[in-house]
Amino acid sequence: MACLCGCINQLIDNFDPKTAAGLASGLNKHLEAIRSILARNKSLAKEVRYQIIPSNQRTAKILSLHSIDLVKIERLHSVFKDDVKGFWVASGDALHQELRRRIACITIFLRSKVDDNAWASYDVANLIQGRTLSELRYAGSKYIKIARRLGGIGSILWLPLEIPASTYERYLNMDDAEAFDHIQNLGSDAPDLNLFVQRLITAQLDDPSLVLSHRNLLLEYGDCISPSEQGLLLLHALGGNDIPLDLLKSAKIPMRRWTNEGEIQSITASDFGFNAEIIRLLSSDERLEELSQRPEVTQQALEDGTIVWSLSPEAQEELSHRLTPQTTEDWATTALKLLCFACPPCYEGKVNWYAQALPLKKAIWNLLDKATNQKRLPSSLRACVIEALLFFCERDLFSIRFAAVERAKSLLRKNMSFYYQASVTLFDSIISRIDGNFQRSEALIVDFLAADHEGNTRSDNALRGRLHISNIENKIHRYDKEVASTIYNWEGIHPLSTFEIEVTRRLQGVAAKFFHSIGDFKTTRASLEQHLWLNSTMPIRPNTRLLIVTRLAEIHCELHEYEKALEIIQVELDGMTARKGRPFRRLSMARAEGYIGLGRLDDATTVLQELISVEPPELDDLNDQVLRVRRLILSARIHHEGNNFPEALQHWQLTGQMIDRLGIFKSRHGWILAIVHLSMAHAHIALGNEELARQAWNAGVEIAMRERFEYVFPVLATTWLHKIVGEIHEVKGWPLRVMLPGGKSDLTWLWDVFELAVLIDNSIYILYKQRHARAIKDVISNTRPPKTKGPLICAEELFVSDSATESHYRRGNRKNKGAERVGAIQVDVSLLRDEGLTTPEEDPTNKAGKKVGARHYKITLKMRMRL
Repeated sequence: MACLCGCINQLIDNFDPKTAAGLASGLNKHLEAIRSILARNKSLAKEVRYQIIPSNQRTAKILSLHSIDLVKIERLHSVFKDDVKGFWVASGDALHQELRRRIACITIFLRSKVDDNAWASYDVANLIQGRTLSELRYAGSKYIKIARRLGGIGSILWLPLEIPASTYERYLNMDDAEAFDHIQNLGSDAPDLNLFVQRLITAQLDDPSLVLSHRNLLLEYGDCISPSEQGLLLLHALGGNDIPLDLLKSAKIPMRRWTNEGEIQSITASDFGFNAEIIRLLSSDERLEELSQRPEVTQQALEDGTIVWSLSPEAQEELSHRLTPQTTEDWATTALKLLCFACPPCYEGKVNWYAQALPLKKAIWNLLDKATNQKRLPSSLRACVIEALLFFCERDLFSIRFAAVERAKSLLRKNMSFYYQASVTLFDSIISRIDGNFQRSEALIVDFLAADHEGNTRSDNALRGRLHISNIENKIHRYDKEVASTIYNWEGIHPLSTFEIEVTRRLQGVAAKFFHSIGDFKTTRASLEQHLWLNSTMPIRPNTRLLIVTRLAEIHCELHEYEKALEIIQVELDGMTARKGRPFRRLSMARAEGYIGLGRLDDATTVLQELISVEPPELDDLNDQVLRVRRLILSARIHHEGNNFPEALQHWQLTGQMIDRLGIFKSRHGWILAIVHLSMAHAHIALGNEELARQAWNAGVEIAMRERFEYVFPVLATTWLHKIVGEIHEVKGWPLRVMLPGGKSDLTWLWDVFELAVLIDNSIYILYKQRHARAIKDVISNTRPPKTKGPLICAEELFVSDSATESHYRRGNRKNKGAERVGAIQVDVSLLRDEGLTTPEEDPTNKAGKKVGARHYKITLKMRMRL
């Protein structure tokens, strides 16, 4: 008491509203005690010059209650929980009638919101005869407010009946925290009656005679209406067809997004702005099951087993006609928010449906595509939508990635942060590279990094690393000489953020890819092993680890370390549960490669047979095309290695036919066809079909003259090529020159001098870009003599550009910069030397007398170009 008095005396001298407000509870308690004392002692009351009168004497009775009889309410609930109609029409006792009256008031209020002339339903009208509708409407509004203060619409049933209805409807102040706290304490053991009351209310609102559908009230009064009604509107807003159940359930899982510090933060559905009723619906399996049982909802499964829901055409049509434009727009926004919330963050990819089959992702993309294919999007969601689109830009089907990039570009604004600007630029560049437009891909990144973009966060630094990596990948594809000197020009800021660690890993992977692309397999092995070592600092996604291990196993095969390859593959297989998907298929092919290398052909065949059952039916994606062709080649090689040449021929022919049908693959890996033809030539020779062998050989040679060989398929351009071509050349002496990547010297199996006429007639095919062409072209070939007695070879390459170029300028010469290599020739001119028809030029000098070259032969070839 002394403390309270001290505070009061202090406030008299120095009034503070906040301190005064904090005395409310204490003053109420003490003033009630003083009032009680004065009431008991009349003489004392006469001496005191003040009266203490409660400000709201009607609500004072609430505070005097000590308990609520919940037994009768539970009994009523058990009788009518499955008989909503009976609740409204049964005669009932006083308790039933009063509770029915409260709910009737709520239905009157809600119906007045959608139809000015039909406040009372038929059932309710029979209960309220002689009463003023406007008063009941006001009471309904008040009961909704009271229920929300007490935690849910079900509390309307257990509001103490000892308190007159007029107290609740007129006199109870919504700011009377003491009264509401007391009621809430009394009802702390009350059952959850929300669903029951919602069903009672919905039964009186679901009336086709109303001007507008009661579903227009869901966003504002969703807590008063059955949850399944909200589910119908959400399905309708999502498009009404093929809505994955996993998408709906994603509201239970916090959304993950990158922070400026380069770390992942979790955001709950509530923090993202979903109302409590939507969250309760999507987080409850029971409520979702109730939604699925509605007659308007149909359920089916996609090809991967994913459950999807759709609305019947009749339900979609009814909803479209009876919803206001504002309601339609509000629910479209809610649906879009759910799609954004469900999509995982770009650059990380952890989500419940991410690891599942592609049909689920395609289904969700279809919904996002439709939801964002409109002229206006809420400005508050624009950045969230771009974030969701970025996830679809990152991987899988090219068609989806391309569409997602284009949509993100259309939504991007100049005032958006560096994160969005850089991310959209990055994926625009990547898509251009996949589409074969390397010049545009590189220009996008160079121009972006050259512009003045403010971005100084750890996340921004990580994105600069991703842009750098993408540019390096462009250089690798072009076999740019600057790759080795520039690949590590980006580095994270120590201590590395999670985002920067991810980028560092990717950079290490690209470094391994570079060394692999130039055939430096030992350095590739070391780089991949270091990449795996980074796993000790922070675990990586299982699929990422699987990809690294697979590539390492493939490099072991290139180095003929087949047992080591099988050893690391087996470790991964032992811990693998789901044996399907692209990473598993590639790992299995590396396993088959190891078995072939060890001569265990039956084991390799078993592995390939297992793969057939898990291959996707569609081959729209380049990666799936690569894996399909690779399996066919492995199968052909198994028969070839087993000397089953007739069967091998059939498989090689099947592989060639498949490549011809796969346009994307053929445009990117045309050199594989050369391997196919050369392998067929080898099989024909083994079978004694020399004419067919020569036809296949010539087809392979023609492709090899225009296509640079790569190391995409393990051992194919190395061990296998050396085996078949070497054996053919040993038997037949047929010549071949293979262009290798990374500035390596071309592989050459030399021509015999007697084949010179055939060579000159067939080896040069030029698409000449100029309007005219000389029929005969003099090509001067400067050839150094061999160090030991051996063949004297003239080797030349021809280039074509927009301006005339001479063949004797090499690739590095500025005159041939940007030129396209269109042909090559190798001529054995030993006969000229041996017959004394040509002699070497000794120590050539320029006009100033300065030595400008080494001792060499100068041969002028007359080359006829076939146009």
